[in-house]
Amino acid sequence: FKIYTEGSAWSVSEKYIRACDSVSLLRFNACAHYWPIREDDKCRSIKFAVDWGNSHKRKAQAIGKAASNFIQEELKMDYVYDYMFHLLNEYAKLLNAHCAYTCS
Repeated sequence: FKIYTEGSAWSVSEKYIRACDSVSLLRFNACAHYWPIREDDKCRSIKFAVDWGNSHKRKAQAIGKAASNFIQEELKMDYVYDYMFHLLNEYAKLLNAHCAYTCS
């Protein structure tokens, strides 16, 4: 099991956790790519997930494999670079517009 809980900042580790065929305990497509964890009772929810995974090893492995396949197919670095390129270009437009407004 690889445990990843969402916080208040962006993290690169989620991609690598999902890419290693482990059952992820985080938000995505419930029971297809990860095992859902309750926000209001994380400790018991994680224990239940681990107990379930140990009792249903093949199903747990299938969830981990599905998450890994998704990462390898849908989050290829070419896609990440393309996204970052467009994101930074749009951000640059906002900065240029802001500078033009405040500097005039």
